[in-house]
Amino acid sequence: MLTKMTANAVPHVKLSSGLHLPMMGLGTSQFVNHQGASVPNLKGTREAVEYAIDIGYRHVDTAYSYGNEAEIGTAIRNKIQQGVIKREDLIVTTKLFHNLHRADVNNVDFRTPDLVLGSIKKSLKNLQLDYVDLYLIHA
Repeated sequence: MLTKMTANAVPHVKLSSGLHLPMMGLGTSQFVNHQGASVPNLKGTREAVEYAIDIGYRHVDTAYSYGNEAEIGTAIRNKIQQGVIKREDLIVTTKLFHNLHRADVNNVDFRTPDLVLGSIKKSLKNLQLDYVDLYLIHA
């Protein structure tokens, strides 16, 4: 069993924006069900995120394509409501799936910002957050 760590125990990188990004975070892509199937273990994901926050993790990484953003959002909301963390103490990363920033029509590549905006709005709704700290393109 892991022991509780303090936020200061994890090395950080200071970004030009002033944000301190923990160099260690919780990745959530590989949570599968107890039978080992490649479907999201949603309850396990929520529990793992809650536990990670309890022991001091302050960076959570997810992606829309993992299918678990809603459970991660519930875990974060629970920990905020319990007074364990404040939203501003947590770094949340999610990702735009690689094919959702362009559309190919008749072999012509069109950049489509509307797809990006729609995708981040879905992620924010799923995560029950007003913002994410880092939004990446998932290749």
